[in-house]
Amino acid sequence: MEHMGRLSTIPSQTPSDKAQQMHVHSYFPPLPLDEPGVQPVLIREARNLLSRGTNVGLRTWEAALHLAWYLTVQKPELVRNKTVLELGAGTGFLSLLSAGHLGASRVVATDGLANVCETMQANADLNRDNNTLCGHSPPEVRQLDWTDRPEIDRLIDSAKTAGTQFDLVIGADITYHPDILRPLAELLGILKDNFPDVVILISATIRSDTFAQFTTICQNEVGFRVVEQQCNIPDSVRYSGFFHSVATPIKIVSLER
Repeated sequence: MEHMGRLSTIPSQTPSDKAQQMHVHSYFPPLPLDEPGVQPVLIREARNLLSRGTNVGLRTWEAALHLAWYLTVQKPELVRNKTVLELGAGTGFLSLLSAGHLGASRVVATDGLANVCETMQANADLNRDNNTLCGHSPPEVRQLDWTDRPEIDRLIDSAKTAGTQFDLVIGADITYHPDILRPLAELLGILKDNFPDVVILISATIRSDTFAQFTTICQNEVGFRVVEQQCNIPDSVRYSGFFHSVATPIKIVSLER
C-alpha cells in the first residue's frame, strides 16, 4: 500500500505535455504505386501540437506537406541541382526532402528559435545515413532572425562567397502571426534584390486573414506580384505518400517581380 501511495503522488501528464511528446515519423514521397519505393524522410516531432503557442516549429504542418507534393510531383526541376533556402523550417522536413529525394546541390534550413534549430539538426542527423547512402549532403542548419540585418547579410554573403546564389526560397505555414508579416516580406524583398532570378514559394493554410495581410504587404510595400500556383493532387488510388488534410484551404503562391 505504501508503494501504491508513492506511485499515486507522481503527477499525471497534462494534455499540453502529451501534445508535446516527440516521436519519429516516416514521410514517404508521393510516387506512382507501381514504382519502387525510396527512402523516407525521418522526422522526430510532436504530431499532436495544435496550431497555436510558441512550439509550432516542433511538428510538420499541412502546408509543408502540400508544398512537398507540389515540388515532388509537379516542379522537381526547381530543386534538383539547385541551392535552396528554407525560412521558418521548423522540423526541417522540406529541407530534408530537398537535400535528399529532390537532389538539391545545397540546402540551408533556417529558423528563428534556438530550440527549433536544435530539433532540426537532430532530424538532419537522423537522416544522415540515408543521405550518405544516396550521395546527398545534409541541410545546413542556421538560426535566422528576420529582423537581424547583419545576420541576413551574413547569410547572403555565404551564398555569394561559395560562388553560388539562392535559386529557390521556400516557406510553409510561416504567415500565421501578424507581427512577423512585415519582417518576412522585407526579408524576401532583400533576397530578391540580391538574387534577381530566385524563385520564391510560400505555402499557407488559410486559418485567418494573416495570409491576406502578408500578400498585401508584399504587393503594396515590397513590390511583388503574388501569383497563385495550382497544386494538382491526383486520385490517391494512383499515388501514395505525403497525405494531408485539405479540409482547411491551402494556398501556394510565388512572389515575382
